[in-house]
Amino acid sequence: MELYLIEGLIIVGDVAKGSPAETAGVKEGDQVLAINRNFSQNLNQYKIILQSPNEKIKIIIRRNGEIKDIEFKIKSIL
Repeated sequence: MELYLIEGLIIVGDVAKGSPAETAGVKEGDQVLAINRNFSQNLNQYKIILQSPNEKIKIIIRRNGEIKDIEFKIKSIL
């Protein structure tokens, strides 16, 4: 799952097919509001969190004006 800073918002970019994020329902274009209770809107902090293998992730996103909580576990890329 890629994240981008676009006009001051953190937006989900590419979501790999078959990834835990895709299976949980994360979609390209979702606005990230928080990851694991971190509401800092710090793109680098979020990227570090998403690179921690076997960590459970709780992401709060906004899609079409609706706020959703999505949970998934990061897979090891090795």
